[in-house]
Amino acid sequence: MSKWLSRLGQLCARRAKTVLALWLAALFAAAGAAVAFSEGTTASYSIPDADYETVLEDLGDEIETFQGGSAVVLLSTQDGKDFTAEQRSGVASLTEEVEEVDVVLEAPDPFSQQEEMEQSREDLEEGVQDLEEGQQEIDEGQEELDEGYEELELLIAQLGEQDPVVVETEAELSTAQEELDQSQQELDESQGDLERAERQVELTEDMNTVSPQSGAALLTLQLSEEAYDLGPEQQEAIISAVEANLPDGVEADFALELVQDVTSIVGTSEIIGLAVAALVLLITLGTVVAAGLPVALALIGVGVGVAGVFALSSVVELTDTDPILALMLGLSLGIDYTLLLIYRHRGQLARGMGVRESIGLATGTAGSAIFFAGVTNVIALAALVVTGIPFLTVMGLAASATIVVVVAAVLLLGPAVLGLLGHRILPKRLRPAAVGGPSDDDFGATALTPEQNTPVRYERLSAHAQDRLMDRGWGRVITRHPWAAILLPLILLVTVALPAADLRLGLPDGGSEPQDSTAYATYDTVRDAFGAGENGPVLAVAELPEGLSETEQEEAGLDLAEEFAAMEGVARAVPAEANDAGDLRLLQIVPETGPNDEETSDLVTSLFGAQQALEQDHGLSSLGFTGQTVANIEIAERLQDAIPLYVGIVVVLCLVLLMAIFRSVAAPVLAAVGYVLSLAASLGAVTAIYQWGWLSEVFGVNEPGPILAFLPILICGVLFGLAIDYQLFIMSGVREAHARGSGARQAILRGLRQGGPVVLACGIIMVSVFAGFVFADLTIIRPIGFGLAFGVLVEALLVRATLIPAATYLLGEKAWWLPPWLDRLIPDVDVEGRRLEEQAQLGSPREERSEGDVQGSPRKVAEVDAG
Repeated sequence: MSKWLSRLGQLCARRAKTVLALWLAALFAAAGAAVAFSEGTTASYSIPDADYETVLEDLGDEIETFQGGSAVVLLSTQDGKDFTAEQRSGVASLTEEVEEVDVVLEAPDPFSQQEEMEQSREDLEEGVQDLEEGQQEIDEGQEELDEGYEELELLIAQLGEQDPVVVETEAELSTAQEELDQSQQELDESQGDLERAERQVELTEDMNTVSPQSGAALLTLQLSEEAYDLGPEQQEAIISAVEANLPDGVEADFALELVQDVTSIVGTSEIIGLAVAALVLLITLGTVVAAGLPVALALIGVGVGVAGVFALSSVVELTDTDPILALMLGLSLGIDYTLLLIYRHRGQLARGMGVRESIGLATGTAGSAIFFAGVTNVIALAALVVTGIPFLTVMGLAASATIVVVVAAVLLLGPAVLGLLGHRILPKRLRPAAVGGPSDDDFGATALTPEQNTPVRYERLSAHAQDRLMDRGWGRVITRHPWAAILLPLILLVTVALPAADLRLGLPDGGSEPQDSTAYATYDTVRDAFGAGENGPVLAVAELPEGLSETEQEEAGLDLAEEFAAMEGVARAVPAEANDAGDLRLLQIVPETGPNDEETSDLVTSLFGAQQALEQDHGLSSLGFTGQTVANIEIAERLQDAIPLYVGIVVVLCLVLLMAIFRSVAAPVLAAVGYVLSLAASLGAVTAIYQWGWLSEVFGVNEPGPILAFLPILICGVLFGLAIDYQLFIMSGVREAHARGSGARQAILRGLRQGGPVVLACGIIMVSVFAGFVFADLTIIRPIGFGLAFGVLVEALLVRATLIPAATYLLGEKAWWLPPWLDRLIPDVDVEGRRLEEQAQLGSPREERSEGDVQGSPRKVAEVDAG
């Protein structure tokens, strides 16, 4: 691998302009494909085979208005008073205009709906009064008939049964009785209708579309598509139709599903994160050119990758988070990997190696580590396929594809640009005086003269002097206080991880949006004016047995609604709709609490637990539950169930890969334990801030709630890839020093001195890029950005640079023990390209060596910070 990459690096350096032109062409082509074929993203996170999805599809097949979804528009008076007659009339006109929007099936006037409900209550009262009066009339008529029958008996006694007067009187009484019985039957039927109406009114007693306390009205739109599947144009069409027809003194706020969009995936906070990363690069590399190169390469690679992801949205459904995750990982990894390549190349140039030769060696050595680290990240993210959840699979594959493009950009475009820059990648004080820049024939290969740069040559130092040179910095602290270096990070990580035991998963709603947003205003006003549960009602779909009359079907729906209404945590349960045949009944169950409250989750669990008993007690053919609240809870449960399998696969993969790299049993185990600790700490910190509300003002958490359902499994994959990266950057140097005969302490010192600065710089860059998303415009991204930033921070500083080196030092020779039989089974992976570097140090033949290369042949020298 290292030899092949070395040749590839030199080839790209020789054909630098061609390589650069091809990548720029790829960038423009990908951007053009994105513009031509992109169909946008969706905020809908669904699982096709989930119970709620099946119930929703069946409901849409039976009732046309439920073939799509619904969305809420909150209309309110600016002065907070009741709507005037003119404003009510204006709202009625507004609903007519909104119904003209293609995606809107119905936009019922909330005032008409409220009047209908109030009229039903009035009609019920009048019906009860009419029924009482009718019964009184029938009772009086029966009394008169009873008196007539008594008189008839007297006539029969006096005149006989065959007397014409008796016969006529008896016929008249019989006719009157029949009429009275018919009236009683009709009254009894009316009594049944009235009782059902009374039950319906009692169930809807607290149901309103216009708030009785404040000037607020709910306009619920029935849509032809799921609300979270609406594109920006459809959202804008609805919003424009509402705002253009608002009556004077009335304002509108829109629910989250109508305003959530990811048209711009880079905002101010993300740009600040990139600026911090650029500053770190400038400090690390010392020149503007060198500092700008990692950012430029990462942007080109990410541009191609993310544009390609958008282009595929015409054939694959993308969620809002797919391109953003790809952007976060692509930028951070692209900058890190390019930094590693430049760091190695600059060090070699500073020691006198020619440009082309240095590019080949850096691509073969650092490039091998970059390739392997990239493959590890790709595997970790692509492994999301094992969850069996489609949107997670697409998310993992989209991020993996972007990382593949970014790694290709670093390994192909990186050497090309480094070849064009020549010695300008070095600070001026380290450049050869005779070299003004690279040419087509000479890539600035003239070696550094002793006057310009004199590296400390190890062969001129005694062993004691070498040890003194290395015995400083963070490695000295760790090796002199190993137990403190283990216990302090361990205590800190475990403490931070404790809140993770209370982790609750869910999906965001309007309550998690910023306080000044229209989505939060809608959510908050609906909660105050209509009840918290109105923000996320549960839909129950009951299939009745065949052969029931219309009255029996109606009564069955009322019976079921009354049982739901009696359950703990239910504010009300209302029969809502029925299909044409009447054998499919939709009931709306409104919880007492909000969609993401724990009590609502408990209620949904209770509903599913009582499902079979309700089917049996009411003789139902089937009973199911759906709605956004149910969907969020079921998705969260499915994701939570997938976490153990995924983490198990990742940990096993970690053990196998690191065992092949480090030829050790202890090193992979330590790496895996460190990964689990940093993962737990990251989830604990996210729980404390976004679920418990700690430091909520600092991080812009408006209302704490459940953690984004797919965040834990996402952090699992991303941190795994980064853990392997940082383990390679530091511990490969430790292993190499040990293999060359260094003792445990010297090996740790050499490994930290060689890889520590790179890991520190990479860690700060990653934290900067991820932290830029902590205040992203899209609220759903914020906990992802924080979780990844915090995870990288503890992973790089506490785990890889402190805890694991200290534990390795205490283990001594045992840290590198591997059973002989296992050593024969596991392939030897030369990730760092040691063999290639050893050949270079031994003066093995090199391709296209220039005169300057001969003069500057590298010797075994101390690692010099070229910056």
